[in-house]
Amino acid sequence: MSSVEGRTMAILSHLCNYFKTPDVTLTYDQYQSMLCTLRERQNLFQHQGIFLLTPFVILETSKNCTKNVLTSHNLLHKLYALLTAMIDGNHGNCKVFATQQWLETFITQLELSWLVDDVLDVLLCLLKDSPEFLNIFTDAHINAVVSLFNTEGRNKKVMKLLSSLCVCHDVVIRDKQRLICDHLLNYGDILLHTTMCQKVECVHLNVYVGESSCNPPRQWYYEVKVVELNHSATPPHLRIGWAHATSFCAHPTSFGDVVTEGGIGDDMYSVGYDGHACWVGGDPLNPSHEGLGTGDVVGCCIDLEKGVSFFILNGSQVPGYVRQDHLTELVTPSVSISSGASVVMMLGGGAEKFKYRPPAGYSGLCNAVLPGKAVEVVWFDNPGDGHRLHGPLMISDSHGFVPTVIETKEDIPDPVKCVQEQLAKNLHEVWSRNKIDSGYVYGSVRNDKLKQHPCLIP
Repeated sequence: MSSVEGRTMAILSHLCNYFKTPDVTLTYDQYQSMLCTLRERQNLFQHQGIFLLTPFVILETSKNCTKNVLTSHNLLHKLYALLTAMIDGNHGNCKVFATQQWLETFITQLELSWLVDDVLDVLLCLLKDSPEFLNIFTDAHINAVVSLFNTEGRNKKVMKLLSSLCVCHDVVIRDKQRLICDHLLNYGDILLHTTMCQKVECVHLNVYVGESSCNPPRQWYYEVKVVELNHSATPPHLRIGWAHATSFCAHPTSFGDVVTEGGIGDDMYSVGYDGHACWVGGDPLNPSHEGLGTGDVVGCCIDLEKGVSFFILNGSQVPGYVRQDHLTELVTPSVSISSGASVVMMLGGGAEKFKYRPPAGYSGLCNAVLPGKAVEVVWFDNPGDGHRLHGPLMISDSHGFVPTVIETKEDIPDPVKCVQEQLAKNLHEVWSRNKIDSGYVYGSVRNDKLKQHPCLIP
């Protein structure tokens, strides 16, 4: 983070504290005095025109958050916190947003999974302090909020927002109740759950290793990088490992307070790792309490000869080995994942180079890709049109090139040395001719814009 970005975040933090709601433990007189001061500050920012700048900055930042994702995300969280603080409890400020245009804007922002909690905070404030805002909620808006159950699972803020739409200022809103019930009936399984069950997708790559795959290596390795883990709602489900291509079948399971549909490691034909433990048959082995985080890299190793697999977290081997007699043929790299999590699977070679060196004797899965075959993401059970995975399902340039360098440290016979020098000289001459034909000239420092290169010498 640059110094400018650091100062911006510090200013936003100070502004959030400037609009901080008084502590309810204060005496009545102190609380009322601080509350009046807060309302004056909120009104001042509205009258000075600074108040409306915040949502416009949010919109522009969310449109251009691809350059520095982490910094943009942190900035947007702070901006939404500031907007919530400026409208909380202030009917006049909330009334400004009681328009169809602003509601559409906030509903659209709900599509960004990492902003859902922040947008819901704003919507809850607007419903609480602006009856006008309630009247502009339509069938489509309610459907968009209800559909968050698919992506956010057991999010208390989603439930609270739906409750606020049904009963606002102690007044029952019958039409909103009917609309919400009609939409919820489409999610009948949700209404039957006493505990919210996470929707988990079990997928694998169409890369297979083992006795029936005609791949001679018996020890394989691939890596998975955790791009995002959003713990704002229900802790996301993420397990990485191996599974039998045809026999794997996930079973519903639970871990602590979280109930899931089942994933990798919940049957006897798969093994998975989630940062807490290695999973086999629905049981955690060698459990810990660390868990995975954004930026972690998990290396998955399997020895088909011995039926043994183990995992490497950020370059360090996870204690323990898992023996699975079922995982000796038609084994495929697999991931089970829920909303709030995103990963990148790396097979090695080309653009998918490993971050850490595979253990001795283990081959990257790029060598198991059949020539001319594109790597694709495949579901273990076909979800039809209901899947909610985002990202490329096909990698056209998947068969990575792994250079094989011949070591020349040993003594080379004199006749071969002569040929070697001639080949190296000719290679340089060919390279130089191509560069000159492209407009390059000699320069002491390489500069591709000016087409200068220091190696353009005999």
